[in-house]
Amino acid sequence: MKTRIKRVLTQMVSVGGAALITLFFIAAPAIAFSGAGTVADPYQITNCAELQEMKNNLTAHYVLMNDIDCSDTVNWNGGAGFQHVGYYDGSYHPFTGTFDGKGYIITGLYINRPSTYFVGLFGYVGGGAVIENVGLEDVDITGKEHVGGLVGNLSNGHGTIRNSYATGTVSGGLFAGGLVGSNGYKGTITNSYATGTVSGGWYVGGLVGRNSHYGAVTNSYATGSVNGDIYAGGLVGGNYYYGTVTNCYYNNHAGNPSVGIGSGSGDCTAIENDESYFFYSSNPPMDVWDFVNVWGIDEGVSYPYLLWQIPPNQPPIANAGADQAVHPGGVVTLDGGGSSDPEGNYPLTYFWQITSMPEASTAELFDADTVNPSFFVDMLGDYTIELVVTDSLGAESTSDEVLVSTYNTPPGADAGPDQAIIELYTTVQLDGSQSYDNEGDIPLAYLWTITQKPAESLAELDDPCSPTPTFVADIQGDYVISLVVTDILGAISQPDTVTVSFENVQPVADAGGNQSVIAGDTVFLDGSGSYDDNGDELTFSWSIVSKPSDSIAVLSASDIVDPCFVADASGSYVVSLVVNDGFVNSDPVNLSVMAISNEDATSMELIEAVDVINALDPDIFKNKNMGGALTNKINAALESIDLGYYEDALAKLQNDVLKKTNGCAESMPPAPDKNDWIETCQEQGQVYPLVLQAIQYLEQALQ
Repeated sequence: MKTRIKRVLTQMVSVGGAALITLFFIAAPAIAFSGAGTVADPYQITNCAELQEMKNNLTAHYVLMNDIDCSDTVNWNGGAGFQHVGYYDGSYHPFTGTFDGKGYIITGLYINRPSTYFVGLFGYVGGGAVIENVGLEDVDITGKEHVGGLVGNLSNGHGTIRNSYATGTVSGGLFAGGLVGSNGYKGTITNSYATGTVSGGWYVGGLVGRNSHYGAVTNSYATGSVNGDIYAGGLVGGNYYYGTVTNCYYNNHAGNPSVGIGSGSGDCTAIENDESYFFYSSNPPMDVWDFVNVWGIDEGVSYPYLLWQIPPNQPPIANAGADQAVHPGGVVTLDGGGSSDPEGNYPLTYFWQITSMPEASTAELFDADTVNPSFFVDMLGDYTIELVVTDSLGAESTSDEVLVSTYNTPPGADAGPDQAIIELYTTVQLDGSQSYDNEGDIPLAYLWTITQKPAESLAELDDPCSPTPTFVADIQGDYVISLVVTDILGAISQPDTVTVSFENVQPVADAGGNQSVIAGDTVFLDGSGSYDDNGDELTFSWSIVSKPSDSIAVLSASDIVDPCFVADASGSYVVSLVVNDGFVNSDPVNLSVMAISNEDATSMELIEAVDVINALDPDIFKNKNMGGALTNKINAALESIDLGYYEDALAKLQNDVLKKTNGCAESMPPAPDKNDWIETCQEQGQVYPLVLQAIQYLEQALQ
């Protein structure tokens, strides 16, 4: 599970200095918010300056639109930092509006006002106010009295804080708490938590300093250290005047108060020696919490967290492979091995279907729930096949389509990898020479377009119709250039883009070539070909995307350059690599591993062919990605052989592999033909004989 949760942080509360009243003056808003400030159309907060502007309208309604970094507040107001929202200047000026964090997080909030009362993001909160669904992380807050990470004082009737948490550093004296300094008349704090260290004078609590006058604290917890001079509690410093504390727990580890409530009583369970007790939702007091709509937990692993802390599961991305050109009577192997999930929720499951085909065709997919299904092309015409993949949490991708045609398929544009540059007026060389056409309908016509550049840039391409144009990067920023290619029959490719930037560019993952092994073998992976154009150090993240249903294979490690795993069952494995340069992830790159159970002569010829292809220079292929596509097709034939489907394997090899490697062997003088994926005779000569020998073995077996 991926979350934005930070649970182990530090909070402190200490004694301030002499009394000082801080004056605030209400002024017309200096910032024009989006929204109207109403319940139906709240003001929209997108940055820390807009967050600060709330102090000028204490009755309005607000909503966060994104995570906010407030770490620069350490430099605000001569070192005093952020001015809390709602204040006391001899009379009370409470915040009485609403604030919905929408599950976003505010980080690095800094307040240094050691002589000020009512200090927190919200200093003084009055009746009817609602603050919900927000997290504060790494705060550093200092005040005198009524000091909390989120709210200094919740008072004056029926204010509510719910579904929120705070971590960080808070300094104060009387009434100091990790989340709320003091909760007064009929205020409610529910479904919330605080972590870290809280220290101070009187009434110091891990969650709330003081709870009184019919205030209620329910279904909440604190796990950090608490240090107070008088009336210190792991959860609440003091609970009196009909305040209630129910279904809550706290940490009483070494150095913490031995009680959850420093003064008064309530329903508060202690975390003693076995904190793992609180890692199970069935244990009291969590057994009465709402683990369907409010709370989540990794059973046996973590403390509870708020469900909004888990980003919604993003759907996986289906990749049905490149369009293919075929002849009638051939078998086509499809390739979904490039499909991935942005959050690594693997394994993926595959669902293919033919959505259109020639009117009289009776084509059907074979193994439509696998990564590499196939079908027999029985008629002239176009076949459109759709792939949908589903991740391990049940999210479905949008469909991706591949065209298989006996006529003409569109060419493929390749604008080259992203480029990083350092100096102004650098001449940037673009390279579209890896663009290709399946049927060899060349030469291709090129059309480059600059689709994005800095506002003041005058950059132009020297020759937009060249495969290798240039331009001068005259202004710092990002340049995005699109390439479209057209074959000699007029078919137009989808556009491909390249980004040229003075800033960070996305790294490129290289998982190595596809592999064929014997079941039980150890598969050694190698991501050392990955690179970053900025030269940043890379970290690695490997995942097994899919594997045979009876396999329990796991990676030896997921975060090293060269992990391994045992292919413990026969069948197809898909492994994904993502690299990160410290700023951004690469696109995932996948490889397939075919594990076979029988070491027969045919299979050994094909395994050798895969090894030979992996060792070839990528530049000898029509497109650098075709080496991987070709070994995928060989692996699909290997799987058919291993399952005893010899006729299917023979058709795949004769019609879908051999014809991409045989131009030199079947022409005089020897020369590659337009259907060949390997474009040099010397390298064809290394692969073609192995494929031909495997075909001959299969023909003999079928006699």
